[in-house]
Amino acid sequence: MRLAGRFLYREYGIVTMDWITDSIAIGNFLEARNHKLRVDAGIRSIICLDAVVRDPDERNLDVDDYEVIDLADGPRNDPRVFDQAVRLVGVFSEQSPKLLAHCRAARCRSVIVVAGYLMRERHWWCDKAIACVGGLRDIQLTSGIEALPRSGGQQR
Repeated sequence: MRLAGRFLYREYGIVTMDWITDSIAIGNFLEARNHKLRVDAGIRSIICLDAVVRDPDERNLDVDDYEVIDLADGPRNDPRVFDQAVRLVGVFSEQSPKLLAHCRAARCRSVIVVAGYLMRERHWWCDKAIACVGGLRDIQLTSGIEALPRSGGQQR
């Protein structure tokens, strides 16, 4: 029986992340900063999607790849920046698996970027990709951000 990461944290104080694919996990910024959790999970690459919560010790992280792409919750994002984040999910998850995509709470920005990757990689519609991620973790998309995968190259 698989217990959702949010349940484990709420009920037992256990910090965890949720695996969306075999090589892509979503977590919050506290999980991204947790060295033991990263090592135990085999994390080799990280994409931070909120520059405010970037790791203050990022130069000394024990990962192969680390990138900060600043997205906002809501409608104020440049579709080109979103597309860059989606492309990096693909690159990092292949060249340095296992990837942790994180933002502040891991319920919006990281969700929409990983959903965008699933749309591109698996040729899914936006609703299916978001439902896939939502079936594996607690999500809460802010109004306007759900339009990002439908903009630019993410038309499906």
